[in-house]
Amino acid sequence: LPELIEQGYEQLIQEVYTTGKPSYGYEKPVYVIRDGKSQLSYYTYVHQAQRNKKGEIEGIAIIATEVTPQALLNNKIKESEAFSRCVLNNSPDCIKILDAEGRVLFMNDNGICLMEIDDFGKIKDHYWSDLWEEKNQQMIKDAISKALDGKKEQFQTMNPTTKGTPKWWDVIVAPILIDDTTKKVQRIISVSRDITEQKQNELKEKALLTRFQNLVYQAPVAICVLRGTDYVIETINEEMVLMWG
Repeated sequence: LPELIEQGYEQLIQEVYTTGKPSYGYEKPVYVIRDGKSQLSYYTYVHQAQRNKKGEIEGIAIIATEVTPQALLNNKIKESEAFSRCVLNNSPDCIKILDAEGRVLFMNDNGICLMEIDDFGKIKDHYWSDLWEEKNQQMIKDAISKALDGKKEQFQTMNPTTKGTPKWWDVIVAPILIDDTTKKVQRIISVSRDITEQKQNELKEKALLTRFQNLVYQAPVAICVLRGTDYVIETINEEMVLMWG
């Protein structure tokens, strides 16, 4: 196989012969000549020094197995995973992939930013429920349990980031990978959307409405508040009640 010389394998064999240290390769790309044409193949191999009774190296044993179909499939899987990771990382939400035990396997870049996490490695493989305040942990465990039963769960709650910044979240938990044989859920996805600004606006509107209603109730004149084009009575104060008898 003279074509292997240009690909560095002659040097590799010489190093094994000189040092006695074995060389291993897993799904390594190799161009070989077949039917007069150069063809890309993949091999898993080991180069092992062979010694005589005196312990002297007198040859090299090479065991190589062609694994081209397996390697091509693995490459496709890696490309698919890279594409999925790219899509997830471009989402503005906090996206997490959990295993069947509820441990965090992956979190997208924007999620790490939203959660104010400095080192994802410190929470990777930790239980997702442990990242929540104690009052929310059972709710998270229940959502994971429903996902394992093949159901989607959605809820809204407040929970601070890892640095203590209070935030409101709209959370969806759902199964994404089911074993074809056992029919058991293997992976769960959680999408958490930061709705802090929306919730703050709702609280402001509620506070303004409460203040307005208090002013209406305490006004010394009769007031009747109507709603919509059909003029449905929404609020009346005590003076209006007295006027109507």
